[in-house]
Amino acid sequence: MKRKKHKKRKVWPIILVVLTVLIVMAAAAVFLFRTRSYKVEGNSYYGERTITTWIENDPLSVNSLYVLYKYNFTDADLPSGVESLSISLKDPWTVKVKVKEKEMAGYVDFRQHLYRWLTLDLGVRIDHHSHVGTEWVPQAGLSFHLPANAEIKLMAGKGFRYPTIRELYMFRPANPDLRPERLWNYELAWSQRSMNGRLFYGVNVFYIDGENLIMRMPVDGRQMNINTGKIENTGAEVQFAYRFSPVWSVDANYSYLHMEQPVLASPRHKAYAGATFSKGRWSAGTGVQYVAGLYTGVKIGNTGRDMKEDFVMWNLQGQFRAASWIHIWARGENLLAQRYEINDGFPMPKATVMAGMNINF
Repeated sequence: MKRKKHKKRKVWPIILVVLTVLIVMAAAAVFLFRTRSYKVEGNSYYGERTITTWIENDPLSVNSLYVLYKYNFTDADLPSGVESLSISLKDPWTVKVKVKEKEMAGYVDFRQHLYRWLTLDLGVRIDHHSHVGTEWVPQAGLSFHLPANAEIKLMAGKGFRYPTIRELYMFRPANPDLRPERLWNYELAWSQRSMNGRLFYGVNVFYIDGENLIMRMPVDGRQMNINTGKIENTGAEVQFAYRFSPVWSVDANYSYLHMEQPVLASPRHKAYAGATFSKGRWSAGTGVQYVAGLYTGVKIGNTGRDMKEDFVMWNLQGQFRAASWIHIWARGENLLAQRYEINDGFPMPKATVMAGMNINF
């Protein structure tokens, strides 16, 4: 029985066809996908020419497919103010560039002594955010230097804060619809030093007008970050400090806050008195704080309810410098073991004692 002979297939024609196809595709990629123009969008403070010049600094950017690959699939260098460049092709010769800029801010401070008794302070901060645009945040102040080491200050300033990524998108309370916080603060303060600087006392009054403060509130049975709308607060503060000797000193302060609309975690009354001791290698300090009318929960529209908390805190701390490079310390917090909350549903620790050692090399 004769075996059938298998004819050997000729491989080289197949190889030739494959090579021809590859050459044609390469030629098309080189000659057809030639970068002729750019269409830039999403840029605000970077000009279109700045973006295109940055891309064209690479000699291979003459090929649109290369640009597409470089900025979408590699860790390409970007301008300092740009977070990302997303590249697509409108057609083989037109590159579409979508720019995502970093949030940027700049500020200027100015101080001028107009007279020996008068100082002017001016400042402005410019915040730019891709979602809310540009926000100007100015501040101004006048300081009157009076006889006997007394001083009067007049201040006005704007506050602005955009929600953090955590508040917007991370974890359960996140809310992507949050708006930025804005407020204006106006303050009048008087202070004086006497007895060669050993005695200091002062008082100040303030007014705050704001909107859209961000708070964590229960919504439909779960916690959520929400904007609270308008706030309007007025208040006063008194402070006092006296140094008996290089070893002993005491200080105290009291603040009162009147809130037209309750603000979460803000107390109506807060008072503090403390003393410090420092001699040689030893130092210690203690203080008692009284808090009354602290809002642990607030009612916003039909959500939540107003809840207040009162408590007294006693803290104590001490330190011993065993050597220039080693410090031994101990600290006790809430030594009266008060039961209290700052936010409803989150009880704070009772008496806590800690000790440790700091070693500096």
